[in-house]
Amino acid sequence: MSEFKNPNISTSIQYRPDVDGLRAIAVLAVILYHANLALFSGGYVGVDIFFIISGYLITSITVNELNKGKFTFTNFYIRRVKRLFPALFTLIITTFILGYFYLLPDNYKTLGFSSIFTVFYISNIYFMRLKGGYFAPGVDSLPLIHTWSLGVEEQYYLFYPAFLVAITKWLKKRYILWVSIALVLSFILNIYLVKVDPEADFYLFFTRIWEFALGGLLALGALPKINNQILGKIVALIGLACILIAVFEFKKTTPFPGYAAVLPSIGALLIIYANTYSENCLKKLLSTKVFVFIGLLSYSLYLWHWPILSAYRYFKPVLPQNTNDIILVCALVLTFVLSYLSYRFIETPIRLKDFKSNPKKLFIPTFAVMILIASAGYFLEYNDGLPNRFPKELQKIIKAPTDKNLQDSKYMDLKPDQVVWGKYPTLGDEKAPHYTFVVMGDSHADAIAPGFDLLAKKLHIKGKLLAASGNPSVFGVNWGSDDTLSQVKAKWLGLIKQHPHIKEAFLVCRWGIYANGYGYIDENGEFLDEEDVNLVLWDKYSKSHTDILHNPEVLQRGLIRTLKIFKDLHIKVIIIEDVPEIGWNVPETLSKLYILRGVNTQKIEPPTYAEYLKRQKPVIEVFDRVKKFYNFSLINPAEVLCKDNKPCRVLDDEGYPLYIDSNHLTNHGAYYVVEHDKNFEKELNNTVISQK
Repeated sequence: MSEFKNPNISTSIQYRPDVDGLRAIAVLAVILYHANLALFSGGYVGVDIFFIISGYLITSITVNELNKGKFTFTNFYIRRVKRLFPALFTLIITTFILGYFYLLPDNYKTLGFSSIFTVFYISNIYFMRLKGGYFAPGVDSLPLIHTWSLGVEEQYYLFYPAFLVAITKWLKKRYILWVSIALVLSFILNIYLVKVDPEADFYLFFTRIWEFALGGLLALGALPKINNQILGKIVALIGLACILIAVFEFKKTTPFPGYAAVLPSIGALLIIYANTYSENCLKKLLSTKVFVFIGLLSYSLYLWHWPILSAYRYFKPVLPQNTNDIILVCALVLTFVLSYLSYRFIETPIRLKDFKSNPKKLFIPTFAVMILIASAGYFLEYNDGLPNRFPKELQKIIKAPTDKNLQDSKYMDLKPDQVVWGKYPTLGDEKAPHYTFVVMGDSHADAIAPGFDLLAKKLHIKGKLLAASGNPSVFGVNWGSDDTLSQVKAKWLGLIKQHPHIKEAFLVCRWGIYANGYGYIDENGEFLDEEDVNLVLWDKYSKSHTDILHNPEVLQRGLIRTLKIFKDLHIKVIIIEDVPEIGWNVPETLSKLYILRGVNTQKIEPPTYAEYLKRQKPVIEVFDRVKKFYNFSLINPAEVLCKDNKPCRVLDDEGYPLYIDSNHLTNHGAYYVVEHDKNFEKELNNTVISQK
């Protein structure tokens, strides 16, 4: 096995090919998980296996050198820098170059900013801020998110040697005791944070110390020797079973790390433990040329697999369905090719160089490259991802997500005790004497509000936007665990009552998701319920908060309740029906199609009016039933966006997107709808008369 000698292993300990074989299992689990293969739904636990291995090896090497009086911090960090930095630098620079051609400005900007944290090995802190964390849907646009684990490892390398030195000099070499204490404290923090702050628990070094410590305790001889070969075989198989169960059974929704991380961590520990004292089939398998070879490539494989697979996943929604498997296989092959080249021509030559006589030759150039990469990252962040690298027609599409009310964060998520009239935007002419209308609802109300604002200014009247994220525009209706939504709307009602000149209330919301209970998605040209996005409506009459089939019934009760309240206040109700839900992110998808122009892509189209009506069927049925009890007017934006059963419109006449995502209008979209549907002006004209 001499040809597979790992150049990173110190000569002070015996090389273990089976440990490199275990690395192969770890990295393959992560790669297959990121390839979105359902069978490997828990493959992310491969990182935990790496942590166990690192704890075992670093403790073995460091304590061995300390006991021989040969340990120096300089030599330790020379090994770490040679091992980690050159390949990572190459990866970041490559993502900068390729990202210039394929990443949208927001994503390229994020790449630049994240590279600053990555190059200093603190990217785990940066990515911890992401909503939804490591398992968030948007991670496909983050080519460096996988470097979070490198940040954790480097932070371990920063503190752990000093910890062992302190134990050697001042704590009577009671390694097992102090490493055990660190393990227990870290594990307690892990169990606490997995409930109160799962993102912090996943990313922080402090909540991962216990995994490194497990490996460290094994290296320190905390476990008794296995003198029975049969017992060794059993322990090895139990360890393998623990890892396989985690890889195949864990899901994105598994609280992690928490208690769940114990399973793969113990599994890796038991395999190394058993293979230390016994010869068994698993040890022989892990020591074969294939496993050892993959294990030797594991660092480069880990580095390169995600940028390649994330690029595939980034463009997958616009690629032909029948080519997905072929492209995925090509991406995996490319991963192994680049990883071998990285190992052969970057990792190995640098590792074999001796910098002990003059460490500055390593550290100074390394720090210089770090500064250069960080500077380039800051340049990308400061210049908003260089949007001008794309032609003007694409820039119109790219800028759509900012074509909205950028101040909405000030009022869309107010708690009931924060609801004040002055915090919500005034629509129209500020100099008008009275507020004569309100636009009330969720983020769809906020999205269409610029159209009301422009029209009201033209008519010299003013109204008020009362909007909250995810809040259906009917009184007494909630979704989620508490009645915060109803409380907010009750506050709105109190504010409306304080303005007696209000004569019209426009109810605007995403009616389709509230009636159906599910989001809306285009899957291979077919529009389907997006079951990953779901909510259950309930009110004070609901017997269950979990039955999604009752949503239309709850919505109907809420609408009747709302109409009665406004009738008693002599306020006319105009319901703005839902804009067409497109089923795919309009600016993002159109931008990616443009970038891949000349490449065979999917034919992606918006829904037709017939498909819109199918989606809105339960909403229309609710409106029809409620009309038997109360009068109200309806305005349907789809009638101006969808013509002759052709795909609904997503761009205006000048090429500006009408949507910021799959279902919210841009400012241009709001202007287009309100301008082209004369019912808006007709209804608002009534308040002009009442104001006079």
